[in-house]
Amino acid sequence: MAKKNREEAPNPNNISSRDILQRMNFLYQAGAYLSTLPAEASSREAPHPAAGQKRRKARAYVDSMRTVGQRTVVKLDPSVKRTLCRSCNLILIPGTTATVRIKSSPSHEHVVTYTCTTCNSARRIPAPPVLVVNSEVKADKQAESSSTNVGDPQAAGPVENMDVDAQGHKLCASKTKRRRTNATRLPPFFERPVGHVVFRGNDKVPEIAM
Repeated sequence: MAKKNREEAPNPNNISSRDILQRMNFLYQAGAYLSTLPAEASSREAPHPAAGQKRRKARAYVDSMRTVGQRTVVKLDPSVKRTLCRSCNLILIPGTTATVRIKSSPSHEHVVTYTCTTCNSARRIPAPPVLVVNSEVKADKQAESSSTNVGDPQAAGPVENMDVDAQGHKLCASKTKRRRTNATRLPPFFERPVGHVVFRGNDKVPEIAM
């Protein structure tokens, strides 16, 4: 029975708390839409009244979305949570409501920094090297390495032609300038192609080939 249930096609009617998820999705999309609207021309003397009202409404929608999720114990997807400003609840849209910079990090090699243009608060997201899991690519690399090592015994060059002084200089330079290399990691679970299904109402959204 367990195997049969796993092979069944996903049904949106079987999703728990579906109405709550749809309400939170609407609030998120409404907040994102209001954040991207430009400021309208107004006859009032107040500076940018329309832009301020839209941003306040967008933050109110995101705050309501978080409140609904907390009271109903429905967790936000990590990919959605990373787009929210922790200080003012504004949706961080690159080039519109946030500036994006890539900075170096000793622990993750690179860090993506999102700076909110409203409250100037920064959100740092680690961006370590991603390990590409592909059996075909691994097999091709192993075949190429084995062919170069076995088929061409003179690929490394004869031992008598090696420059001992150059090798010693390289070893000294590597010891003095030792740099920590960050190992590649698997991407987060929500970014892995493990069969996630997205529905728009009752219709399944087709997957986009990357």
